[in-house]
Amino acid sequence: MEMSLKQLILMLLTVTATAMMIPGQTAICLDNQQKTKEVPSGSNLILNCCLNTEQYERYRITWYFNHHGPSMTNSSKLISKITNKSQNSSKEEHQDNRTHTLSNVNGNHSGWYFCKVTIEIPNLTENCSSGTEVNVYPSALSDNWWIWVVLGASSFILFILTVTCVLLSRRQENREEPIYANTPNKQPSPRPSMSAAAVSLKAASSFQDLRAPSPASRYDEGKRRYRH
Repeated sequence: MEMSLKQLILMLLTVTATAMMIPGQTAICLDNQQKTKEVPSGSNLILNCCLNTEQYERYRITWYFNHHGPSMTNSSKLISKITNKSQNSSKEEHQDNRTHTLSNVNGNHSGWYFCKVTIEIPNLTENCSSGTEVNVYPSALSDNWWIWVVLGASSFILFILTVTCVLLSRRQENREEPIYANTPNKQPSPRPSMSAAAVSLKAASSFQDLRAPSPASRYDEGKRRYRH
């Protein structure tokens, strides 16, 4: 019983820690269509470059950010990734090269995002997305309310299980403790040769023998009386 309670407590702690560590994720597609996306603060923003690159063996993708408007002219460069399909790389690696993740976004991440595909061989070619506006809004309890619910419920259950485990452990210790554990070790007194009840019974029998004469004594007494 105690072991199962400990396992349940560990499981609740693991679930709570996992819920607190995993943030929400919002993925947006940067393509030739201009659009606006709402993203909660504290989540991870995944920027997918959805421009066509199927006909290219080697290309470079660059992500840009403009905090003021939908123009790449005054945008700041975020990161560049190079993909070479001729190399022995998996599809997962190719897909990772097409995405860029911003962790734990806040109001400073609000603005316009772009991606640009650059092909250098055989000829220099560039293809840019139209821009996607991202508005990061505060969400202390709106979108992550389930995390706080899980945390509160887990804490309450953990407290109850801890108290129950302590009480059961103390009860088990009390059951296993000897009753006379603290009493001194006394030698057993010698057993009397005859109990008090037996002595009383013997004394009463002797007294009755003295008071009640036997039939023979009664006969002798009556004979003496007849002679007189």
